[in-house]
Amino acid sequence: MRFPVGVVESAASFHSGDSSISVEQFLPNGSKPAPIVIALHGSGGSDGGAAQYGRALAGQGYIVLVTHYFDRTGHTWVEPHEIQPNFETWMGAIRDAITYALTLPNNNARVGLLGMSLGAYLALSVAMSDERVHAVVDFFGGLPDVLVAQVNRMPPVLILHGEADQTVPIAEAHKLRRLFNEKHLPYEIKTYPGAGHAFHGPDMMDAAQRTLAFLDKHLQASQ
Repeated sequence: MRFPVGVVESAASFHSGDSSISVEQFLPNGSKPAPIVIALHGSGGSDGGAAQYGRALAGQGYIVLVTHYFDRTGHTWVEPHEIQPNFETWMGAIRDAITYALTLPNNNARVGLLGMSLGAYLALSVAMSDERVHAVVDFFGGLPDVLVAQVNRMPPVLILHGEADQTVPIAEAHKLRRLFNEKHLPYEIKTYPGAGHAFHGPDMMDAAQRTLAFLDKHLQASQ
C-alpha cells in the first residue's frame, strides 16, 4: 500500500539567459531518490492549476517544480499572437529548468514534463530533442505544426484531452495519435466526452490517477 509523504514547499529561482525564473518547489519530505516533474502552466500564467497537481505529485514522492517560464519574456499571460514569437525563448527556459532540477539533492536523474495547454505544446517541443526528458504528460495541448516533420524522437507521452475543448480542439490530440502511430513512438491517450479546456469532478480524478500511474511507470529508478 502506498502512503502519502510530507511535502516541503518553497520558492526558488534559476537563471535563463539574462532573466531570473521563479519556481514553486514541492519536495517530498525524505531522503529517498525521487523523480523530477517540471510542471508548466498555460497561456493564462501560473493560476494555481499546475501547483495543484505539483503538490499532489510531491505527496506521492516526486520532486515537482512549477516553472514560471513567462519570466524569461516578462509576461504574466499572453495573447495568441504573442505565442509564436516567444515560443523558442520559453523552450530555452524549460531546458534551463531541467538543468536546475538535476542539481537538486535526492533526485534519481529521471525527468518528466507535465504541461497544460500552451505548457503541453512546450513540453512536447522540448522533449522531442532533449534526451534528459523521460516522459511527458500532455493536458489538452498538442505539437506545433511546424515541428511535426522534425519528430524522430519522443519519450513516452500521456495525452489527456476533453472532447468538447473549444480552446485547443480535440483534433490536436488525434493529430498526435496519428503522428505517434506513424513514427512508432510510445504513447497513451484518454479523451473525455463533454469535457472542455479543463477537467472537473470525476474527469479530474481520473486524469490525476492516470498521470500518477504513467509517471510511476516511466520515471522510477528501476526503469
